[in-house]
Amino acid sequence: LFMDGEMYQSDLRTPAAEEFELMARLLKQGVKVYFNPMIIGWHLQPATIEDKCKQELKYGNGIAEVAMKIPSSLEYGNLRKIFYTNSAWDENGQKAKGLKKSIRRFFSKESRRNGLLKFVKFLEKVLPFDFILFPFYRFVVGNFLFAGVQEGIQKFKK
Repeated sequence: LFMDGEMYQSDLRTPAAEEFELMARLLKQGVKVYFNPMIIGWHLQPATIEDKCKQELKYGNGIAEVAMKIPSSLEYGNLRKIFYTNSAWDENGQKAKGLKKSIRRFFSKESRRNGLLKFVKFLEKVLPFDFILFPFYRFVVGNFLFAGVQEGIQKFKK
C-alpha cells in the first residue's frame, strides 16, 4: 500500500489532514475503511466541551487543507459532505446562500464562538439534565467545525 515509503503525505501541515488524506487514498485503492460513530473511548483524563471544540476546529482545518490541496480526496468517504456543509461553497463551486450558513458564518467569528462556548459552560451549571444540554453542545461544537473549515480555506487557498 505504501510503495513510496511514506504513510502520510509530507506536504500536509495539519495533523487531521494527514489522516483524512490517508483515508481517501486507502479507499481509492479499494481498502475498506470503517467508521463507527457509536464507539466509545475511555480516557484517563476528563474531557471538556472546550477540548471537543478545539478538536473540531483542528478537524475543520484539516478537512479544508485536504480539500484545497488534494481536491480529488473529496471523492472518497464522507469528506465531500463535511466540506461542503461547512464551507461557503456548494458542490458546484458557487457561493452558497442561505439562512443557516449565514447564521453559522455569523457565529463562527472567534469572539462570538468563544462567547457561545462560555454560554454553554454557564448552562452546564444551571441546567439539571444533560439531555437539555445536548442541542447546545451540538450547536457550539458544530460551530467550531464550521469555523475550522472556514479558517482552513483561507489559510490553504492557492
